[in-house]
Amino acid sequence: MIPSTLRFTLCIAVVCYFIIILYYLKKRMLDLKYTLLWLVAGMVMGVMVFFPELLVRFVRILGIESNMNGLYVLLLSFIIAILMALTSIASRQTLKIKILVQEISMMEKRIRDLENEQKDFRKIPEILPKVQEASSHNHERETDSGQSWEAVAAGKKKDKKKKGK
Repeated sequence: MIPSTLRFTLCIAVVCYFIIILYYLKKRMLDLKYTLLWLVAGMVMGVMVFFPELLVRFVRILGIESNMNGLYVLLLSFIIAILMALTSIASRQTLKIKILVQEISMMEKRIRDLENEQKDFRKIPEILPKVQEASSHNHERETDSGQSWEAVAAGKKKDKKKKGK
């Protein structure tokens, strides 16, 4: 049997534990889905404080001789469960971070490519007069037969029209 002063102290400790968990939840320092394990641990602590004979029965079912050894086994089980849950959370977060870094890298590359294309388009006004000038020189040049390129092109169009008739 637990002495009444110890039971009272443990009850206060369990209540403070729940207050802290709920405070963290309210301030969004803990996410709701991760709080569940901590709340379950608090409920088990509360049950053990209010009904210590359940711990004695649990210890006897497991075949442990001492109640304190049974309590340590129970606490060690909760600590391992919490560590496994936190490790799982950390692993998922690491995977999410890795995916986000890859997506950001791809977006940065795309932005750089688009900026380079935009720089190329900015050069078009500078290049356009040179291209137009070169094309006008090409149109003015004559073929080997002495005809201009426009006359040769017009002649080919006439030949196609004659063949079509």
